[in-house]
Amino acid sequence: MKKQLCLLILFFCQSYLFSQSVFLKSFGTEHEEDLIDIVDAADGGAFIMGRSYLNLQLLKVDATGAQEWTQEYPITQIFSGGIEKTADGGLLLYGMGSIPSYQGSSSFLMKTNAQGVVSWTKIYSLIGS
Repeated sequence: MKKQLCLLILFFCQSYLFSQSVFLKSFGTEHEEDLIDIVDAADGGAFIMGRSYLNLQLLKVDATGAQEWTQEYPITQIFSGGIEKTADGGLLLYGMGSIPSYQGSSSFLMKTNAQGVVSWTKIYSLIGS
Protein backbone atom coordinates (compact mmCIF):
# COMPACT_ATOMS: atom_id res chain seq x y z
CA MET A 1 0.00 0.00 0.00
CA LYS A 2 1.44 3.35 -0.99
CA LYS A 3 1.79 5.99 1.65
CA GLN A 4 0.71 9.33 0.44
CA LEU A 5 0.64 12.48 2.43
CA CYS A 6 -0.26 15.52 0.39
CA LEU A 7 0.42 19.07 1.33
CA LEU A 8 -2.92 20.69 1.96
CA ILE A 9 -2.87 24.36 1.39
CA LEU A 10 -5.61 26.55 2.74
CA PHE A 11 -4.97 29.98 1.36
CA PHE A 12 -6.41 33.06 3.02
CA CYS A 13 -6.98 36.59 1.80
CA GLN A 14 -4.64 39.45 2.67
CA SER A 15 -5.56 39.70 6.35
CA TYR A 16 -5.13 36.39 8.12
CA LEU A 17 -7.22 37.48 11.10
CA PHE A 18 -10.42 38.46 9.29
CA SER A 19 -10.23 36.53 6.05
CA GLN A 20 -12.29 33.95 4.24
CA SER A 21 -11.01 30.82 2.55
CA VAL A 22 -10.40 31.40 -1.15
CA PHE A 23 -9.35 27.90 -2.22
CA LEU A 24 -8.08 24.54 -1.04
CA LYS A 25 -5.26 22.84 -3.00
CA SER A 26 -3.32 19.64 -2.59
CA PHE A 27 0.28 19.11 -3.73
CA GLY A 28 2.44 16.04 -3.37
CA THR A 29 3.67 12.72 -4.68
CA GLU A 30 3.31 9.11 -3.61
CA HIS A 31 5.94 9.68 -0.93
CA GLU A 32 5.50 11.16 2.52
CA GLU A 33 5.77 14.95 2.51
CA ASP A 34 5.24 17.60 5.16
CA LEU A 35 4.48 21.30 5.17
CA ILE A 36 7.04 23.43 7.04
CA ASP A 37 6.07 27.05 6.37
CA ILE A 38 4.12 29.40 4.08
CA VAL A 39 4.68 33.11 3.39
CA ASP A 40 2.70 35.39 1.11
CA ALA A 41 4.21 36.63 -2.15
CA ALA A 42 3.97 40.19 -3.48
CA ASP A 43 1.80 39.02 -6.40
CA GLY A 44 -0.91 37.60 -4.11
CA GLY A 45 0.42 34.05 -4.28
CA ALA A 46 2.54 32.21 -1.75
CA PHE A 47 5.89 30.53 -1.20
CA ILE A 48 5.53 27.10 0.42
CA MET A 49 8.40 25.30 2.14
CA GLY A 50 8.03 21.56 2.60
CA ARG A 51 10.04 18.42 3.04
CA SER A 52 9.99 15.04 1.41
CA TYR A 53 11.93 11.92 2.31
CA LEU A 54 14.67 13.09 -0.08
CA ASN A 55 14.81 16.90 -0.16
CA LEU A 56 13.80 20.27 1.10
CA GLN A 57 11.24 21.69 -1.33
CA LEU A 58 10.21 25.25 -2.16
CA LEU A 59 7.02 25.75 -4.14
CA LYS A 60 5.57 28.97 -5.59
CA VAL A 61 1.84 29.24 -6.25
CA ASP A 62 -0.07 32.16 -7.78
CA ALA A 63 -3.11 33.89 -6.29
CA THR A 64 -5.41 31.09 -7.53
CA GLY A 65 -3.24 28.34 -6.07
CA ALA A 66 -1.83 27.20 -9.43
CA GLN A 67 1.73 25.94 -9.10
CA GLU A 68 4.23 28.23 -10.85
CA TRP A 69 7.48 26.44 -10.02
CA THR A 70 9.19 24.04 -7.62
CA GLN A 71 12.79 23.93 -6.43
CA GLU A 72 14.43 21.10 -4.48
CA TYR A 73 17.51 21.33 -2.26
CA PRO A 74 19.64 18.42 -0.91
CA ILE A 75 18.71 18.72 2.75
CA THR A 76 16.99 15.72 4.34
CA GLN A 77 15.38 14.85 7.65
CA ILE A 78 14.46 18.44 8.41
CA PHE A 79 13.38 18.82 12.01
CA SER A 80 12.33 22.46 11.93
CA GLY A 81 12.56 25.44 9.63
CA GLY A 82 10.90 28.40 8.04
CA ILE A 83 10.92 31.10 5.36
CA GLU A 84 11.43 34.84 5.61
CA LYS A 85 11.09 37.36 2.78
CA THR A 86 14.11 39.58 2.15
CA ALA A 87 14.20 43.27 1.17
CA ASP A 88 15.44 42.43 -2.35
CA GLY A 89 12.41 40.23 -3.11
CA GLY A 90 14.21 36.97 -2.40
CA LEU A 91 13.77 34.46 0.39
CA LEU A 92 15.76 33.26 3.37
CA LEU A 93 15.16 29.59 4.17
CA TYR A 94 16.39 28.31 7.51
CA GLY A 95 16.21 25.18 9.57
CA MET A 96 17.93 22.16 10.98
CA GLY A 97 18.38 18.86 9.18
CA SER A 98 20.79 16.34 7.69
CA ILE A 99 23.00 17.74 4.96
CA PRO A 100 25.12 15.53 2.66
CA SER A 101 28.84 15.56 3.55
CA TYR A 102 28.12 16.76 7.11
CA GLN A 103 27.86 14.32 9.99
CA GLY A 104 24.75 14.41 12.08
CA SER A 105 22.39 17.35 12.26
CA SER A 106 23.32 20.79 11.01
CA SER A 107 21.62 24.16 10.94
CA PHE A 108 21.36 25.95 7.62
CA LEU A 109 20.61 29.38 6.17
CA MET A 110 19.89 29.56 2.46
CA LYS A 111 19.32 32.77 0.48
CA THR A 112 17.40 32.47 -2.80
CA ASN A 113 16.11 34.90 -5.37
CA ALA A 114 12.35 35.22 -6.05
CA GLN A 115 12.48 32.14 -8.32
CA GLY A 116 14.07 29.94 -5.65
CA VAL A 117 17.53 29.92 -7.24
CA VAL A 118 20.17 29.69 -4.49
CA SER A 119 22.38 32.77 -4.03
CA TRP A 120 24.30 31.38 -1.07
CA THR A 121 24.10 28.74 1.66
CA LYS A 122 25.62 28.74 5.16
CA ILE A 123 25.84 25.50 7.12
CA TYR A 124 26.53 25.32 10.83
CA SER A 125 27.54 21.86 12.00
CA LEU A 126 26.30 20.86 15.42
CA ILE A 127 29.07 18.27 15.97
CA GLY A 128 31.32 19.17 18.89
CA SER A 129 29.10 22.06 20.02
